[in-house]
Formats: sequence, C-alpha cells, structure tokens
Amino acid sequence: MWLWAVLAACLASRVWFAFAVPLCAEDAYITFRYAFHAGHGMGVVYNPGEASWGYTSLLWTTLLAGAARVGLPLETFARVFLTLCDLGTIALVYRKLAPTTRVGAISGVAFFALWPRFAHLPATGLETSLVTFLVAAAVTQSKNRWGAMFAGLLALSRPEGLAMSV
Repeated sequence: MWLWAVLAACLASRVWFAFAVPLCAEDAYITFRYAFHAGHGMGVVYNPGEASWGYTSLLWTTLLAGAARVGLPLETFARVFLTLCDLGTIALVYRKLAPTTRVGAISGVAFFALWPRFAHLPATGLETSLVTFLVAAAVTQSKNRWGAMFAGLLALSRPEGLAMSV
C-alpha cells in the first residue's frame, strides 16, 4: 500500500511541474531538433545538410527520433516518458530495499518522489530521469541478464554513463 501511495505522489508531483513549467529546458530543444531531423530521415543533424554534433545522449536522441518518426510531439513524449522512468526507478529501488528495510525503502523512494529537484527533472525534457532509471535498473538487476542490458544502455545514455556502467 505504501508503494502505491509513493507512486501516486510521484506522479502528482511530476504532473504539477509539467503544468507549472510550461516549457522544457533550453538544451532539451537542441536534442529535440536533432531527433526531429533524424526521425524524418534527414540524419542526426541540427540543420539538414550540415554535419554537426550537439546532443549529449545518443540513447535519448534515438528514443526521441523514434517518437518523431511516428508523429508524437517531442515535448509531451519526453515529459511522459521521463515520468514513467521516475515511476520505474521508484518501483525498482523499493523492490530491492524492502526485503531488508521497509522503512528505509519507503523513506528513500518517498524522498525521490517528492524532493522538488527530482520532481522537476521530467519537466525539463532532459535525459536525467532516464539515466537515473538505468542506474537503478543496472544495479537492481545486476545478478541477472537484464543487468548487463541496462548497463549497456546506461553506457549510451550520457558520456559519463560509460563510467557508471562499469
């Protein structure tokens, strides 16, 4: 029951920030532009016909390019997907900690769900919530084959993701 309450609080805090902060962070729009062009067959470029590199996360840009390819609005897709990443992070961390310390598990995930800085991150449109989810997934699934997959995705998530995946 506590987990469901924390998940609901997490969702409410992310939705609140999505409405309170109507635009994503400036850097997110750079990635959105690269993803839009990639999703529409123009290559991973800022301006069609000009080779340049200005995005931070290959994984995030690729996910956004897939959303652009099927016609989803990138700002909305980013915010929803990143909120789902935060909900997944909470579920993974709680599941890992609860058998050892239920109070620690609840307080830890409640902190993550409600601390304003974490709650604001999905509204930015930046890949931080994705990276956080991949760290949690790689750690909590480290003893099975999924852990290696999550560590590999973490390596593609940001330049420092490679070091984190090791």
